[in-house]
Amino acid sequence: MGDPDVKNVPHVKGGAFPDTLAVVEARLGERYGVLVEQLPPEFRDGLQMNTMVSTAWYPVYWMREIHRIHHQLTAGGIGDSEEIGYTTAMRQFTGLYRIFFRLMQPQTLLAKAGSIFGRFYSMGEFELLEAGPGHARSRFASPGFDANLWAETRGVCRAALEICGATDVRLRFVEGGGDADNAGLMVGTWET
Repeated sequence: MGDPDVKNVPHVKGGAFPDTLAVVEARLGERYGVLVEQLPPEFRDGLQMNTMVSTAWYPVYWMREIHRIHHQLTAGGIGDSEEIGYTTAMRQFTGLYRIFFRLMQPQTLLAKAGSIFGRFYSMGEFELLEAGPGHARSRFASPGFDANLWAETRGVCRAALEICGATDVRLRFVEGGGDADNAGLMVGTWET
């Protein structure tokens, strides 16, 4: 199932799917089965037969499909994708991650974000351009992303910053971060 050719096609780690799907299932309720039936056959079969592996790489477009189908079923949009990312991150950042994050200042966490982002996306890059108390500017690059995955990324970042103690987090892409963009420049401000 997981495509080993991660050098030429954008992929996401299998470990990203379970919590994302759990959040989407909670949002959709009974309609979750409709979403699963509309997924690409290889993805759907992997879920139904429980053969997906958290350490394997899978096509990024599968994650795009989760958001696309969710939006079709709910008449939702980009804001929903950001909330899915936020809620998923809050589910994932538990235990030791949460303790580790709480010990950091938000700008310190951002300095380590590149290694985290690169662990989940085969072609993902993150560069912190500027950070200080209450603000940051960073560049993300990941081929195969669409506006929904950029919004999901914004939600994940918001969750991580809040776990570090940030409040009133405001993040936005000032360049890129749309459907046809392989990169985005995100700026953020927050209170501590």
